[in-house]
Amino acid sequence: MVQLTPEQMAQLQQLSPDQRAQVEQKLAAQSGIEQAPQQPQECIFCKIAKGEIPAKIIAHNNDSIAFLDIQPKSPGHTIIVTKAHIGMSSELSETQKASVQRLIDIISQKMMTNLKATGYITINPNGVSAGQVMSHYAVHLIPTYGPSPDLPVMSILQHAKVPEFMTDSIFSALQSGVQAATLPVGAPPQQNNAGFYF
Repeated sequence: MVQLTPEQMAQLQQLSPDQRAQVEQKLAAQSGIEQAPQQPQECIFCKIAKGEIPAKIIAHNNDSIAFLDIQPKSPGHTIIVTKAHIGMSSELSETQKASVQRLIDIISQKMMTNLKATGYITINPNGVSAGQVMSHYAVHLIPTYGPSPDLPVMSILQHAKVPEFMTDSIFSALQSGVQAATLPVGAPPQQNNAGFYF
């Protein structure tokens, strides 16, 4: 198969399983290699869902399972994953979305009543660039305690200075589906001496 750069590998991981399989087949064809039929992807979350790896299971239903994180950000930090290997939230069926949301509702209520949490945070990274470590859909449900914020969640999200022309383009793209004008990956907008971006 054609050798990919780390950036290309990261982009490949962000594709849906079907799209990834198509790209891999095209790359194999370019190399003249016949690719074996794709096997369903397996990961640690898949093995936890099947009971092959032990975990502290809190709850489960037909489509999803919730268990304690082994590296918690707060006491009670829970991960909710789909039982089927699904990469991103955009790939979930309506049934799977409802299944995950039911577990979020049940467990967050238990956090508030049984753990005496004063709040909770849900985090759902989608894609490598968003911090998704494993290519399996997961929601982190993290209880918070005390009268003031004890997890500086908003401070981890750095304020981005987005030029007005890009904001307008992004607005149009999200509203109507046209492609937004973007900068090359990794290239922040440049600010001139007057503080303007152009």
